[in-house]
Amino acid sequence: LEFSVADNGAGMPAELIAKIGEPFLADGSATALRGERGTGLGFYICTKLVDLLGGTLSVDSTLGEGTTVSLRWPLAGLDPEA
Repeated sequence: LEFSVADNGAGMPAELIAKIGEPFLADGSATALRGERGTGLGFYICTKLVDLLGGTLSVDSTLGEGTTVSLRWPLAGLDPEA
């Protein structure tokens, strides 16, 4: 199972994407452009939940163009009747 969420926002630099699973990573630079503040916990929580459920989370982003976040879980071994 896979689904993706995309936006056309500020994008994320590669060095931030590389650290996406770390808590409290936000420095406010990306959200500050929109007058918002964040804690840096959103991606941390998502990566932990996806991992706990046996899936993966990937991020594709271009500065000034936006970001796509994809979540994937294997269907093998799942009972379709459950």
